[in-house]
Amino acid sequence: MKKSIALFLLFLVIFLSPTVAEVHEDAIVHNIEEFQIGRKLEELNIDAPNFYEPHKSIVIDSTFSFPYIRVSTNGVIYDVCYDWNYRIRYIAVEEDPTQSFSTPEGIRLNMDYEDCKKIFGRKKLMKNKLIGYYIQLPSDWYISFWTGKSGIDYYPKKGDIIYCIFKK
Repeated sequence: MKKSIALFLLFLVIFLSPTVAEVHEDAIVHNIEEFQIGRKLEELNIDAPNFYEPHKSIVIDSTFSFPYIRVSTNGVIYDVCYDWNYRIRYIAVEEDPTQSFSTPEGIRLNMDYEDCKKIFGRKKLMKNKLIGYYIQLPSDWYISFWTGKSGIDYYPKKGDIIYCIFKK
Protein backbone atom coordinates (compact mmCIF):
# COMPACT_ATOMS: atom_id res chain seq x y z
CA MET A 1 0.00 0.00 0.00
CA LYS A 2 2.78 2.44 0.95
CA LYS A 3 4.62 1.59 -2.27
CA SER A 4 1.57 2.39 -4.44
CA ILE A 5 1.04 5.71 -2.64
CA ALA A 6 4.71 6.59 -3.13
CA LEU A 7 4.50 5.73 -6.85
CA PHE A 8 1.32 7.80 -7.21
CA LEU A 9 2.98 10.81 -5.54
CA LEU A 10 6.05 10.40 -7.74
CA PHE A 11 3.76 10.34 -10.79
CA LEU A 12 2.11 13.59 -9.67
CA VAL A 13 5.46 15.30 -9.09
CA ILE A 14 6.86 14.26 -12.46
CA PHE A 15 3.84 14.99 -14.62
CA LEU A 16 2.21 17.93 -12.87
CA SER A 17 5.21 19.96 -11.69
CA PRO A 18 5.36 22.18 -14.82
CA THR A 19 1.78 23.27 -14.14
CA VAL A 20 2.38 24.28 -10.51
CA ALA A 21 4.14 27.51 -11.47
CA GLU A 22 3.78 29.16 -14.85
CA VAL A 23 6.96 28.85 -16.85
CA HIS A 24 7.87 31.70 -19.18
CA GLU A 25 10.20 29.90 -21.55
CA ASP A 26 9.62 32.62 -24.14
CA ALA A 27 10.85 35.40 -21.83
CA ILE A 28 14.08 37.19 -22.68
CA VAL A 29 16.16 37.92 -19.58
CA HIS A 30 17.10 41.59 -19.92
CA ASN A 31 17.06 44.82 -17.92
CA ILE A 32 13.61 46.37 -18.42
CA GLU A 33 15.04 49.86 -17.78
CA GLU A 34 16.55 49.75 -21.30
CA PHE A 35 13.10 49.35 -22.85
CA GLN A 36 11.66 52.82 -23.36
CA ILE A 37 8.61 53.92 -25.33
CA GLY A 38 9.73 55.01 -28.81
CA ARG A 39 13.08 53.21 -28.68
CA LYS A 40 13.90 50.70 -31.44
CA LEU A 41 14.43 47.10 -30.42
CA GLU A 42 17.56 46.88 -32.60
CA GLU A 43 19.27 49.38 -30.28
CA LEU A 44 18.99 47.05 -27.31
CA ASN A 45 21.43 44.27 -28.26
CA ILE A 46 18.96 41.53 -27.35
CA ASP A 47 19.79 37.89 -27.94
CA ALA A 48 16.51 36.83 -29.55
CA PRO A 49 16.61 35.16 -32.98
CA ASN A 50 13.10 36.10 -34.11
CA PHE A 51 11.29 39.13 -32.73
CA TYR A 52 8.25 38.98 -34.92
CA GLU A 53 5.97 36.03 -34.23
CA PRO A 54 2.59 36.81 -35.81
CA HIS A 55 0.69 34.53 -33.42
CA LYS A 56 1.81 36.64 -30.46
CA SER A 57 0.07 40.00 -30.39
CA ILE A 58 -1.74 42.24 -27.93
CA VAL A 59 -4.53 44.71 -28.64
CA ILE A 60 -3.41 47.96 -27.02
CA ASP A 61 -6.19 50.22 -28.19
CA SER A 62 -9.42 49.79 -30.10
CA THR A 63 -7.79 49.83 -33.53
CA PHE A 64 -4.32 48.24 -33.26
CA SER A 65 -2.88 44.89 -32.33
CA PHE A 66 0.90 44.76 -31.93
CA PRO A 67 3.38 41.90 -31.69
CA TYR A 68 5.21 41.61 -28.40
CA ILE A 69 8.13 40.02 -26.66
CA ARG A 70 8.14 38.87 -23.07
CA VAL A 71 10.97 40.22 -20.89
CA SER A 72 12.04 38.93 -17.48
CA THR A 73 13.84 41.22 -15.01
CA ASN A 74 14.41 40.15 -11.40
CA GLY A 75 11.49 37.74 -11.47
CA VAL A 76 9.05 40.26 -12.93
CA ILE A 77 7.55 39.41 -16.34
CA TYR A 78 6.84 42.30 -18.74
CA ASP A 79 5.12 42.31 -22.13
CA VAL A 80 6.79 44.75 -24.54
CA CYS A 81 4.78 45.60 -27.68
CA TYR A 82 6.41 47.03 -30.76
CA ASP A 83 5.19 48.33 -34.11
CA TRP A 84 6.11 47.45 -37.71
CA ASN A 85 9.25 49.64 -37.38
CA TYR A 86 10.28 47.71 -34.23
CA ARG A 87 9.66 50.78 -32.05
CA ILE A 88 8.44 50.07 -28.55
CA ARG A 89 4.81 51.18 -28.18
CA TYR A 90 3.63 49.62 -24.92
CA ILE A 91 5.10 48.00 -21.79
CA ALA A 92 2.99 46.11 -19.26
CA VAL A 93 3.79 44.35 -16.02
CA GLU A 94 2.44 40.89 -16.84
CA GLU A 95 3.30 39.01 -13.69
CA ASP A 96 5.03 39.92 -10.43
CA PRO A 97 4.93 36.99 -8.00
CA THR A 98 7.49 38.58 -5.67
CA GLN A 99 5.81 42.03 -5.63
CA SER A 100 9.22 43.52 -6.45
CA PHE A 101 7.92 45.97 -9.08
CA SER A 102 6.39 49.25 -8.03
CA THR A 103 5.86 52.50 -9.87
CA PRO A 104 7.86 55.51 -8.61
CA GLU A 105 4.69 56.45 -6.73
CA GLY A 106 4.77 53.13 -4.82
CA ILE A 107 1.91 51.37 -6.61
CA ARG A 108 2.05 47.58 -7.17
CA LEU A 109 -0.01 44.97 -8.99
CA ASN A 110 -2.95 43.67 -6.94
CA MET A 111 -2.94 46.75 -4.70
CA ASP A 112 -6.36 47.65 -3.31
CA TYR A 113 -8.22 50.64 -4.77
CA GLU A 114 -8.45 52.36 -1.36
CA ASP A 115 -4.66 52.16 -0.89
CA CYS A 116 -4.12 53.53 -4.40
CA LYS A 117 -6.51 56.41 -3.75
CA LYS A 118 -4.24 57.52 -0.91
CA ILE A 119 -1.45 57.88 -3.49
CA PHE A 120 -3.22 59.42 -6.50
CA GLY A 121 -5.80 61.38 -4.52
CA ARG A 122 -9.17 62.50 -5.80
CA LYS A 123 -8.33 62.26 -9.49
CA LYS A 124 -11.19 60.72 -11.44
CA LEU A 125 -10.51 57.45 -13.24
CA MET A 126 -11.30 57.21 -16.95
CA LYS A 127 -13.01 54.13 -18.38
CA ASN A 128 -12.22 52.07 -21.43
CA LYS A 129 -13.78 48.80 -22.61
CA LEU A 130 -10.37 47.19 -23.19
CA ILE A 131 -8.63 48.11 -19.92
CA GLY A 132 -11.36 48.96 -17.43
CA TYR A 133 -11.05 52.03 -15.20
CA TYR A 134 -7.63 53.63 -15.41
CA ILE A 135 -5.52 56.64 -14.53
CA GLN A 136 -2.15 57.97 -15.68
CA LEU A 137 0.32 58.49 -12.85
CA PRO A 138 2.87 61.37 -12.75
CA SER A 139 5.59 58.82 -13.66
CA ASP A 140 3.75 58.11 -16.97
CA TRP A 141 2.77 54.62 -15.81
CA TYR A 142 -0.95 53.83 -16.02
CA ILE A 143 -2.85 51.64 -13.59
CA SER A 144 -6.17 49.99 -14.32
CA PHE A 145 -8.93 48.28 -12.38
CA TRP A 146 -11.14 45.61 -13.98
CA THR A 147 -14.55 45.67 -12.33
CA GLY A 148 -17.26 43.10 -12.89
CA LYS A 149 -17.39 40.94 -16.00
CA SER A 150 -17.01 43.70 -18.59
CA GLY A 151 -14.26 45.60 -16.76
CA ILE A 152 -16.43 48.69 -16.47
CA ASP A 153 -19.52 47.34 -14.71
CA TYR A 154 -19.06 49.77 -11.82
CA TYR A 155 -16.60 52.39 -10.55
CA PRO A 156 -13.81 50.81 -8.46
CA LYS A 157 -14.34 50.57 -4.73
CA LYS A 158 -12.63 49.10 -1.68
CA GLY A 159 -11.70 45.50 -2.41
CA ASP A 160 -11.09 46.05 -6.12
CA ILE A 161 -7.44 45.54 -7.02
CA ILE A 162 -5.09 46.79 -9.72
CA TYR A 163 -5.54 44.63 -12.78
CA CYS A 164 -2.73 46.06 -14.88
CA ILE A 165 0.21 48.47 -14.77
CA PHE A 166 1.40 49.70 -18.16
CA LYS A 167 3.13 52.44 -20.16
CA LYS A 168 2.28 53.60 -23.65
